[in-house]
Amino acid sequence: MQERLMRYTALITTVLALVSMAVMLRFASAKTIVIAEEVTAGSGAEQEYAEKKQESIPLHLVENKAVSPSVCIPLPEDVRPDDIVIENHYIEHRINVIIAGAETSYYKEKEINGGIGSIRAAACYKESDSVVLAFQMDGLYEHKYLLEEHALFLEFVNPHEMYDRIIVLDAGHGGADNGRKEHGLKEKDASLFIVEQVRNTFEDSGVRIYCTRQEDASISAEKRIAFINELRPDLVISVHLNASEEQSLYGTEVWYNEQYVIPVFGNVELADLLERCVVRAADGRANGLVACGSRMLQGSKEATEQKQKQGKETDVLYTEEEELLMGVRAPAAVLEAGYLTNPRERQLLEQEAYQKMIAEGICDAIRQWEEQTEE
Repeated sequence: MQERLMRYTALITTVLALVSMAVMLRFASAKTIVIAEEVTAGSGAEQEYAEKKQESIPLHLVENKAVSPSVCIPLPEDVRPDDIVIENHYIEHRINVIIAGAETSYYKEKEINGGIGSIRAAACYKESDSVVLAFQMDGLYEHKYLLEEHALFLEFVNPHEMYDRIIVLDAGHGGADNGRKEHGLKEKDASLFIVEQVRNTFEDSGVRIYCTRQEDASISAEKRIAFINELRPDLVISVHLNASEEQSLYGTEVWYNEQYVIPVFGNVELADLLERCVVRAADGRANGLVACGSRMLQGSKEATEQKQKQGKETDVLYTEEEELLMGVRAPAAVLEAGYLTNPRERQLLEQEAYQKMIAEGICDAIRQWEEQTEE
């Protein structure tokens, strides 16, 4: 009896050891792909893509219901998981798969098969020591992936199928458009830095942050609005700095669209929450809320510049901020985080530490919004 018990114990021990070893081997061989930072429209990368597109080779796409809804991308035998990078150029509706060490000749002979219905066009081109497989989509998608032996499976999905909460952060201006500029400080740079801090804070949270730009890039108001309305986010926060001919003016303002009413938590609720949180975090001054579209720019220097920029004859003009708010169909607010034309406030705005305080105020507003709108 004792001998049988010992044999049974030895058998159980062996089985447990084999299971543990299998689990260890599985995790040791885990295949990790680098998901690159999203690269948005209007950047240098987009210009480079336009040039590379002229030299690209069309990919051979084949519908295969057995693989659908995924797309199967064959991989050379010597490609390792960390040789693969996936970029989502979501404003341009393009997803790039970058494979280090591969050659375009390999993909001349290979089929990419599966659920290809959402792919408008696909091509590959050489970039340094890598091959870029560029998939031009018929809309805005996120992606899931599975890496198997010598094959990458991609599934293109609606962002709302992957994320419960979606927010767009809009860094004002960019590229050739500096926005307001005083004593070397450019509005476009400060707004981008603030947005980056907020985005980084929520990177590993349950909130998905999209940005209209992530570098010094020119993005038209029309493209920003089209992107936001296609994405249908839960919130839109646009970051700007203010200016005035009256140098004594300082403080925080938040603009909203009073003509587009959203029940429960809408534009005015967001604007009010955003101002309170930013003013508290930065120990600043609240100037109140501004209903967009209510300001006349007639006869001002700003009006002349806007006419030239927009090619309009009318004396009633929208600033970039107002154009965004009037165009988007989601709870939205524009934060004017301070006056560059006020010497004392400009000195604060020049400091990264102060910009981070503004960013923390925005983060606090987002957290409070989450709590208030929890189901």
